Amino acid sequence: MFKTSKFNPWLIVVASFCSLFLGMGTIGYVLGVFLKPISVELGIGRSIISAGILTASLVNAAGSPFIGIALDRWGSRKVLLPMAALFAAVIASFSMLVPSSVLIMALFVLLGFSGVAMTPIPYARGISLWFDERRGLALGLSIAGIGLGIAIVPKLAGFLIATQGWRHAFLILAAIVLCAAFIPIAVCMKEPSEVNTDQDSKAAVTIPGVEARAAFKTWRFWAMTLAFFFAIVAINGCVSHLVALLTDRGMPAADAASAIALIGLSALISRLVSGWLLDRVSGVKLAVFFFLAPACGIALIASGVMGFIPFVGAILCGIAIGGEVDLLAYFVGRYFGLKHFGEIYGLIFAAFSAGFGVGPFISGIVFDKTHSYGFAFAIYIGLLVLAAALVSRLGPYEYPARRHAVRQAGPMRSDRSDQPQPHA
Repeated sequence: MFKTSKFNPWLIVVASFCSLFLGMGTIGYVLGVFLKPISVELGIGRSIISAGILTASLVNAAGSPFIGIALDRWGSRKVLLPMAALFAAVIASFSMLVPSSVLIMALFVLLGFSGVAMTPIPYARGISLWFDERRGLALGLSIAGIGLGIAIVPKLAGFLIATQGWRHAFLILAAIVLCAAFIPIAVCMKEPSEVNTDQDSKAAVTIPGVEARAAFKTWRFWAMTLAFFFAIVAINGCVSHLVALLTDRGMPAADAASAIALIGLSALISRLVSGWLLDRVSGVKLAVFFFLAPACGIALIASGVMGFIPFVGAILCGIAIGGEVDLLAYFVGRYFGLKHFGEIYGLIFAAFSAGFGVGPFISGIVFDKTHSYGFAFAIYIGLLVLAAALVSRLGPYEYPARRHAVRQAGPMRSDRSDQPQPHA
């Protein structure tokens, strides 16, 4: 960790946790709470709002590489402050919805655009710049904000809708974004170069890493991209239809919903544990576990055995959901360095984000055609095994933590800076 007398880098973790608490990872669940009251009052079909959510997701995924480029060029605060303010303004604008599909879709496009700043990309970059030996723990703590947000904010939104109405609820949530994201970003999100101005410190914060184009040409980049894409397609494809599947088998809706709660709880715990483990054991071994665990979970769910078995399967899927985002950010920093972290991570995260919608679509198509999820789940198990095989071949880190650093000759080290990294 890179400490100075002027700045404590754990403040970056605090700002990241707060910003992700009501970021894009949470807002999708929150909008589901508003779906029925909006459609009833405005007299519009639920499909319009659902299409808007999908549009926001696609715009968000498309913008991921560009936010990474902007962060690498201009730094965190210059990019995040206006985007966080726009994100809050868009949420507030939902309070003025009218029954116009054009207006609704325009707001969702703006939500997806501004929400790029409310994904893990900028915060994983900021943490990676400041932390080295305890990077895994810092990533795990910050991204846990998403899990806590999913657990709390939808329930808060439901309470606000019941007591204040859905229009006022949007205004209150927008105010929460300003308090929980804009203010911490303004105060806490700093680049190492902003804190250190003397000549020695400037040398100390020279950032090593490969060019984005060079990373794009490596097999590791594509192995990571495909592995994490396959994994999220499989896991989200199962989880998104889990309640429907269990109720089809005769489980009461309340019990089926508790499986989702278990997924959220296990994801939150997994984020913290995986972050701690990343600083102590091989990330490759952890990734293999996080991809094979949900394969076993999906197999248990697909078996048709009821009782506690589907809940065990749900927990295994939740464990993977919790560890994936941490692992992806950690791998980008360790294999490609930090010089162009934002751009490289943004490119891979775009594919990862797109996978969120692919899995549920596959499950829906297969069920409509066969009236069963069996074939889809078999595909998902195969994808997860393939993802585990891909990451198992990644090999040693190119940019390990300094206490573990053993420099070996290799093609990707040719442009590595000889200057010290900005970490202790």
